[in-house]
Amino acid sequence: MATSAQNRGPEFLAVFGTGTAVAAVTVILRLWVRARIIRKIGADDWIVLLSLVLVFGSISCMASSVHHGLGRHIQTLTSEQASNAMKILWIGFCVTPSAEATAKISITIMLMRITTSAKWKYFFVSLITLMIMITIASLFAILMSCWPIQLLWDPTLQGHCNVLERTVVIYIQGVMAAGYDVILAASPVFLLWNVKIGIFDKALLCGLLALGFFTSAAGILRTVYTPDTLDTQDPTYAVLDFLIWKTVELPLSIIVGCLPTLRPLFKKKDRTGPYQKYDDTIGLTDRRMDQQIRKTTSIDMNFTGNSSGDTQSSHPQTWDLEGRR
Repeated sequence: MATSAQNRGPEFLAVFGTGTAVAAVTVILRLWVRARIIRKIGADDWIVLLSLVLVFGSISCMASSVHHGLGRHIQTLTSEQASNAMKILWIGFCVTPSAEATAKISITIMLMRITTSAKWKYFFVSLITLMIMITIASLFAILMSCWPIQLLWDPTLQGHCNVLERTVVIYIQGVMAAGYDVILAASPVFLLWNVKIGIFDKALLCGLLALGFFTSAAGILRTVYTPDTLDTQDPTYAVLDFLIWKTVELPLSIIVGCLPTLRPLFKKKDRTGPYQKYDDTIGLTDRRMDQQIRKTTSIDMNFTGNSSGDTQSSHPQTWDLEGRR
């Protein structure tokens, strides 16, 4: 049984800090690859950079909250410490969903650029729209669950809190985020089925993005610990398991989205040029295409159309670095 002197704050920060450091390294390497090798930075790169900035904002809030008492039993804190810890924690709660959403949106945009199918593009746009709507709605619902809003961190004030409504929103957001991760992890298998790249490259990309299943698992575990956020008797301590899994899920989303873009770092230099030709989205090269066409930077993609209005052609499609046919 936990003692009154127990402090889990350092444990929480160690987990969050380690994940954030690894995520920062992968983002920096991704941007270097895009700027120096691919020589084109896309919207998904800027969005994942925004996600990393938001993660830094989140960990700053969490570190400040731990300084004021997050991770310790509330009986060991003064009323001012408890109030400050919870206030800063709720600020962090507002930043974290935005960081999570931008990381997932970045992966979605990356996947959009490796398909010519209008149906897939519409599907991914719908996912992005849904993610934005859920993030905004959950933030609004959580902040408005107490009135006045100061009741979130100062229970001594007069007012009303709908704790059940807030918990339901957290559950829904957690389940939707986990489902989103599963979709992103499974999509490459279908998108790359007919793409003319080596089987090893295809398996590698699918495998890297399949790491999203671990992100989904972290999201599910985070959702399992949602009832801990209902603990109003010891909120500064009871919420730690929920927070730890939430902060495992967040950097992992960034890492999973960046790993497939780092493959050019492990390719040998081309003897006739500075680097081999790479697809601007995922860093894959079609060697046969590269041998035949040395003056263009493209990837030959073969898609099969259907009678349902899909824009995929039955002929090979060639895409340049601007994403144009």
